[in-house]
Amino acid sequence: MWRVARFAASNVRSSSQRRLLSAAVIPGACIVHKRGADILHDPWFNKDTGFPLTERDRLGLRGLLPPRVISFEQQYDRFSKFNTDLLKFVSICFSLKSLEKNTQGQPYSVVSLAKWRILNRLHDRNEILYYRALIDNIKDFAPIIYTPTVGLVCQNYSGLFRRPRGMYFSAKDKGEMMSMIYNWPGQQVDMIVLTDGSRILGLGDLGVQGIGIPIGKLDMYVAAAGINPQRILPVMLDVGTNNQKLLEDPLYLGLRQPRLEGEEYLSIVDEFMEAVHTRWPKAIVQFEDFQMKWAFETLLRYRKRFCMFNDDVQGTAGVALAGLLGTVRAQGRPLSDFVNQKIVVVGAGSAGLGVLNMTIQALSRMSGNNEIAAKNQCYLLDKDVKLYAFLYNCIICVSSLTCHQGLITKERKNLDPAAAPFAKDIKDAEGLKEGASLLEVVKKLKPHVLLGLSGVGGIFDEQVLRAMRESDSPKPAIFSMSNPTMNAECNAADAFKHAGPNIVFASGSPFENVDLGNGKVGHVNQANNMYLFPGIGLGTLLSGSHFITDGMLQAAAECLASYMTDEEIQKGILYPSIDSIRHITAEVGAAVVRAAVEEDLAEGHGEVGSRELKHMSKEETVAYVTQNIYAVVTGANKGIGLEICRQLTSHGIVVVLTARDEERGLEAVQKMKDSGISDNLVVFHQLDVADPDSIASLVEFVKTKFGKLDILVNNAAISGAVLNPDAFQRAFELSGSWPEEAWKEVETQSFELAEQCIKTNYYGVRGMVETLTPLLQLSDSARIINVTSKLGLLKNIPNARVKGLLNDVESLTGDRIDEIVEEFLRDFKERLLTIKGWPTQLSAYSVAKAAVNAYTRILARRYPNFHANCVSPGYCKTDLSTNTGHFTAAEGAEGAVRLALLPDGGPSGFYFYQKEMLSYF
Repeated sequence: MWRVARFAASNVRSSSQRRLLSAAVIPGACIVHKRGADILHDPWFNKDTGFPLTERDRLGLRGLLPPRVISFEQQYDRFSKFNTDLLKFVSICFSLKSLEKNTQGQPYSVVSLAKWRILNRLHDRNEILYYRALIDNIKDFAPIIYTPTVGLVCQNYSGLFRRPRGMYFSAKDKGEMMSMIYNWPGQQVDMIVLTDGSRILGLGDLGVQGIGIPIGKLDMYVAAAGINPQRILPVMLDVGTNNQKLLEDPLYLGLRQPRLEGEEYLSIVDEFMEAVHTRWPKAIVQFEDFQMKWAFETLLRYRKRFCMFNDDVQGTAGVALAGLLGTVRAQGRPLSDFVNQKIVVVGAGSAGLGVLNMTIQALSRMSGNNEIAAKNQCYLLDKDVKLYAFLYNCIICVSSLTCHQGLITKERKNLDPAAAPFAKDIKDAEGLKEGASLLEVVKKLKPHVLLGLSGVGGIFDEQVLRAMRESDSPKPAIFSMSNPTMNAECNAADAFKHAGPNIVFASGSPFENVDLGNGKVGHVNQANNMYLFPGIGLGTLLSGSHFITDGMLQAAAECLASYMTDEEIQKGILYPSIDSIRHITAEVGAAVVRAAVEEDLAEGHGEVGSRELKHMSKEETVAYVTQNIYAVVTGANKGIGLEICRQLTSHGIVVVLTARDEERGLEAVQKMKDSGISDNLVVFHQLDVADPDSIASLVEFVKTKFGKLDILVNNAAISGAVLNPDAFQRAFELSGSWPEEAWKEVETQSFELAEQCIKTNYYGVRGMVETLTPLLQLSDSARIINVTSKLGLLKNIPNARVKGLLNDVESLTGDRIDEIVEEFLRDFKERLLTIKGWPTQLSAYSVAKAAVNAYTRILARRYPNFHANCVSPGYCKTDLSTNTGHFTAAEGAEGAVRLALLPDGGPSGFYFYQKEMLSYF
């Protein structure tokens, strides 16, 4: 799991607030098998021009990339600039005919599809950079990867197809799905989005091309809920298509046969669900864009057997209910007045019936479950009376106007069984007749809310909108919720123009706010499922519930409804901006967790069990949902490194404890577990920071298990000398009076030891940072803590020239530091340390730490979104100091942990002595 909220570890007060979404990890090394072109063709491992020269040599990449090494940050900047410039070019120069013909006359769609192609190429090439771009630009890119552009992509997917993504199960695979499911390379899957392509948005049957919907939805799970992209799975269930145009299209990639029906169809879905549940019993399956009869049938069939929900039926209903409740507030009325609202729903498909179902449940609950009152005002909601309650007579259902049949009453011949529970008794229809037109219904009822889920673009025409001016509400609401944009019942500009400036407007696809003149703005709300489904999935996963109930879904809807302030609601703003999607996802997820607890369905996740969930306050539940922080600590099998691990885990942070010696590292992990630290909060991975292969193995491990990194603590170090414990102890006791010439009794230095010290203490830090930077970039609040020493302060380097170079922050580069340490090693080899003004006591250790200090200042300047700092733990009793010193290892670890938990906006590029900020001199 990646996390969605800002750094919150410092607010964690108890184990009940900890959370862990990782699977059990087997200690040991992960081996990188890929080399050369295979790495460049794998978007998860490819860093493009970001591979340093050492990795290019080791991985067989030299000659396969342009010679210049471009950092991750520079790649991101280059992508952003390229994206902006190219889109300007596209919007001016691309002829409409160069894109798919159904984009003709829609310049916005042309540009949107061009943007999608740019993002898709990046996704195919470099997933880390893709998700970084998506997370940082969610407002701009959500309409491209999701609604409304995803509909256009699905219409043309066969022609756009370049690289497979997700899994495809077809009718031809019957009997093979249980074995097929194991072809997916990911060992753990948390979230699956499934479609059969039978009703893609309002575009109809698009067959296998509907795979674009699961892909787009899961990208939103990554961006909004922080789901690890290696634990998501988009799935297409191809049972044929009834779209003759596709069947005749030579580019169509799906089965060329009519759709399966009846038990034959259900047997295919059954087999898939059993296969998924067998391999990943805790995975959540989200059904998307199934035609109405199968949407309801599969929901009833599976909701009490598997952890699943239907986003069209239940997600859309939740978003609509949130808007309906917000509308009451916008009218200046108490929520209890909701039971008096007159609502016209246009569209009797799965989305429309789902909205009615959830609305009924809310109305019934608000009326005190008064069955008599409900019967006087309601009809049954669905063909299955076990699932649906009553429909108040203030809610009038109008059928999908693709058939132009109008008001549904019991007088209708061949009444669709799914719509039958909503059919009005003619005597209760306010004088309206069977099949009354939308205009007649609006004029007669003067509804408070006109809600469209018809999939018929423009059905809320000028006459209908003008009729809404006569609404019984002083602030009527118009919900144009059909997607994509061309299927919207009306656009925002027309709604405010014809229905008046006092309306509340919401749409499924994004529209710009409307300038009403005189400085007034008509606010446009995007009533889109993206505000709910990521939180529903996240909350269900963290609760450990095996089912998703109506109570959990209603809790999500009510959380969304209460999110906006009264001031925002009075302005007609019912939903948050896309920029807030991560925060609202966390809030919704917490509401789902609490609902699961109340229904006694929460079994917990990771180390957080059902008992802990029950005792969490609302604030603690939000903290539980929003917090999952991952740290890597080098040199952590003993001393300060081990204590840093202990203290980080005490804050609920998942720590990868690393050590060069695997046996000692595993022993250290076991000691931590024996002391009461959860199995899920600490894992081991072998690491030699001086070995690029070992670092690469760690990177692959972190990518696969966590998908990102929040904290990197570089603690691994060696002294660069052989120390005499007895002499060291005497020197410590005599402190400043120990004569310098007697220091040779303390240590024995050699060029080999010095070279290894520089390689470990300095180049090891650089290798770790440069290789893990892409994963740190994916954190909301990345922290780099380089453990250093007072010996690395500039005052301890006699060479004034070197001192000046290391202190010239503006001109300092990694190459300049390399030149300095190479110069030191040459002088060491030629025994010129004293003459050239280098430290003579623990000389390699001192120079390496000075280089680390300088490198940290470069990092702070290069990555302004990081917090990179140096910390000296003080003179601690560790093996490195032959167990002499003023402080314990635990005391020495406190400064590093404090920097790891710094709030956003804290210092970066500074030197700390324990908890005190000092000068690098």
